[in-house]
Amino acid sequence: MIPNQLLRRKRISRATAPDKLHLANVTDSHVVGQFGFGQEMSANLEYEPTQRWAKAFYANGFDGIWYSARHDPTGMSRSLAVFGRSPSDLDRFSWEPPLLIDEAIAHEVAETFGLEVLPTPS
Repeated sequence: MIPNQLLRRKRISRATAPDKLHLANVTDSHVVGQFGFGQEMSANLEYEPTQRWAKAFYANGFDGIWYSARHDPTGMSRSLAVFGRSPSDLDRFSWEPPLLIDEAIAHEVAETFGLEVLPTPS
């Protein structure tokens, strides 16, 4: 269950990379085998091993990784991590203004993940 007041505080934004990114697709079994890891790439909560893998990908010419979103129990959603400066690497991306999470997006997420958005108490 997600309180509606939490959704009201969150924003969503879209970033566009002007250049094509060379990504390591760690959902692809060939990439997984080549670099010697399993699903822990997507599910690991420890930074040290994932930072080691990121350095190896970067050293092999990758701009980032495409991986399974660990919060999705179906394993179908994907996440993207792009190597660069934090927090937003403004030189490499154009960012659309942040928008409120509207009812349609909230409903889609609730349906996809079996969540319920609770109304804000009066």
